[in-house]
Order: sequence, then structure tokens, then C-alpha cells
Amino acid sequence: MLKRLLATALAATICVPALALDAEKLYEKTSPSVWVVITYDRDGKRLSQGSAVVVAPQRLATNCHVLRKASRVVVQRRNTSHRAALELVDPARDLCQLRVDEMTAPAVTRAPMNTLRVGQKVYTLGSPSGQELSLSDGIISSLHLDTDERISLIQTSAPVSPGSSGGGLFDTDGRLIGLTTAVLEDARHMNQNLNYAIPASFIDELPSRSRAAIAARETADSRAAAAKQVAQAREAAAGTLGARWEYTITDGFTGVKSRVAMVVDRIDGDKLFYNNGARVELADGKLIEMSQPQLGEIDNSMPAGGWVRADAKPGQAWTMSYASLGTQGRSLKLNARVASQESLVTPAGTFDVLRVEYHGALLEVPTRNQGRSMQSTPYDATIWYSPQLNKVIKMRASSMSAFTQINETIELTALPGGQRVVAPRATTQNNTPETSGPVSSR
Repeated sequence: MLKRLLATALAATICVPALALDAEKLYEKTSPSVWVVITYDRDGKRLSQGSAVVVAPQRLATNCHVLRKASRVVVQRRNTSHRAALELVDPARDLCQLRVDEMTAPAVTRAPMNTLRVGQKVYTLGSPSGQELSLSDGIISSLHLDTDERISLIQTSAPVSPGSSGGGLFDTDGRLIGLTTAVLEDARHMNQNLNYAIPASFIDELPSRSRAAIAARETADSRAAAAKQVAQAREAAAGTLGARWEYTITDGFTGVKSRVAMVVDRIDGDKLFYNNGARVELADGKLIEMSQPQLGEIDNSMPAGGWVRADAKPGQAWTMSYASLGTQGRSLKLNARVASQESLVTPAGTFDVLRVEYHGALLEVPTRNQGRSMQSTPYDATIWYSPQLNKVIKMRASSMSAFTQINETIELTALPGGQRVVAPRATTQNNTPETSGPVSSR
């Protein structure tokens, strides 16, 4: 009997968890790691205030929206303040990381996400409404899951007020479980406790997601710059007599290169006349008439509506059966497919293009055999087409038979006015983009 009682007592002792910290002890443990964030514009004017949590040596996590439009960022606690530099950004999750070289405050410990339960008690610690640090409590009201069944958002009844953004959400052991981020406006007026926090587990994914965000931003910036330059080139051609587009035609058999300049020598309304009327285009680049081929196979086998459909997009396919605009007596039957959307580097710059592949047959009466029927020759071509310019930037074409020998490459080599579309910058990990939230505070 005595052995049974001892065994029961021992089992009870083993199963009792460690006592949770009371509010006073929890504040004492966590408050050194929660700091006020203050941002300033270029003129030194104060912009906003939020909170941040020390998550690693000299590193603090906060919400990106706290840093929006900031030129200078300062973190402070009591009488101590330090300059901070933006290091990592994840705009999609509103999560940013600051680097503070002088920071000596300890990093918080983090709770595993699989320990979180709806109904468990939690604490928020931040700087709401201009207060330096304020501790509040509540419960986890809901755990929102993503498609992979991972926690993507924590809903809590613990108060979250303006200035609390980027503050800590802690369990009763003082472990970080999230960064407080938002309260629904409607809920604030209706006294409902709909407050939210970003899971602390997202901090581990910041480096890789930041690199991806930087790359996406730089790509977008580069494309916007390139699009602007392309638009300027088109505008120059549309409104300027003497605007000059230069191409190089390379004979694949001999390697001989020839240069062709397409020069605007007359403007009539929205029509542009090139090379004494050999080619007529609208101001947007659409070909409407060609009396004399100038650009090798681009012109020699040109369909009446142009090489690429106006609604073309990757994966789209269509068939073409037509008499060439540029070569009398030549017809083509082709299957066309938009293979990809990609960047093309040429001497004229880097362009966003559709790569379109053509396969089929060239039908032509042999010049040495007048009166004979048309001869069919396999025909293959690849065109890199700029929707912005409505022009073929590059073309490779080949067709070989006893009567037809085609093997050439045509490429745009210079834009009007000598402009050049600049290639996108190489992405480096140290680049800090101006995201939809913060600006670098370095």
C-alpha cells in the first residue's frame, strides 16, 4: 500500500509542469529585449513610432509598415538610443529586421509553434500610444493556418494599440510566439478583441524571403526603366524626322554582316514613312504597307498582319497560311507558338520579348524554272518580339532545298537617338530595396 502511494506521488510530481511566470517576473525577463522604434524623414521630422524585439545578437524584428518612408531609424529604451539600419525585408508578411551594431540587449527565446493552443494565456509587450513599454494580457483567440497547415497568423484578445506594431507576443514562460501587428478598425470601435500577431517562426524565413523580395523589386525597377527607355525610343521615332533604327543582317553561310538603317523621312498624320516610302508604319509600330523589303527575312516572308498576333502570350499557338508581303510569288504555311516570355540582350540593349517559334513550309516558284509548279521547302524561324515597340528585335530563319537557301539572323543594333535599353542590375544580398514599407536607414 505504501509503495503504491509513493508511486502515485512520484508520478504526480513528474507530470506537473514548471510554474508559469507571473506578470511581474515575465516583464522583468522580457522587457530588456523590447525597444521603441522611432522613424524620421530626410528633414529630421518625426514620422512614426512602433516597437521591435531583439531576436538575435544586434538584430531586432519589427513590422515593415513602422519603417515606411523613413530615412533614419532609431531604437530606444529609457535613456538609451541607437541608430538602426534596415537589413532584411519581407513586405508580403510585413516583417523586417533591423541591425543595431551597438545593441547589447539579450535576444528573446522563442516558443515552438506546435506548443500554441487556442485559449492559452499570452502577454503583449510594446509601446502603445506613445508609452515606452506597456504589458497587457489576454488569450490566443484563434490560430489561422495556411494551405500547408502551418500557423500564418495569431489572433489574440490581448490589446494591440497604435505604437504596438512590432512588439512581442509572449507565452507565460516569457517565450516569443509572435510580433503584434494589427487590430481591425471596425473591431476597435465595437470593443471587439480582434488583434493579430505575425508568428515568430517567420523570423527564420526572413533571409531567403528578403533575397527574393530584393530580386523581385530590382527586376520590377529594371523593367520599368527599360520600358521607359523603349517608350522614349518609340516616341522619338514617332515624332522626329530622321529617327534611325539600325539592324545587322548576318549571312549564316558566309558570316558576312550587312547593316541596314530604317530612317523616318516623312511623317503624315500618324503614318511614318521609312527609306523613301519603302516601309510605312503607324506611330505605334504597326506595319501597314511595304513596297520594298529591307530587313532580310523579317520582310521577305512577312505576313500581312505582322509576324506576331496582338494578343500573343506564352503558350499560345496558331496557324498561318499566307502570301508574303515582301517577296512576290512566295507563300508560307506555318505553325506558330509563343515559346516563352524572356529578356533578350542585343547591342541596342535588353528587351522584354516574346520568343515565337515557327515551323512549316515555304512555297515558291523556282526562279530558274519559270512555268513549273511551286516547290515546297521546310521553313523554320524564331522571332524575338517586343510588344512595347511592336517590332521584331531579332529573327533567325532557315530553309534549305535545291531551289532555296536561307540561313540568316537579323538583329536590332541601335535605337533612335543612340539610346540603349539598360540591362537589369545584378542582384546582391547587400542591396536594400525601397519596398512598399521601409526605406533603408543606413
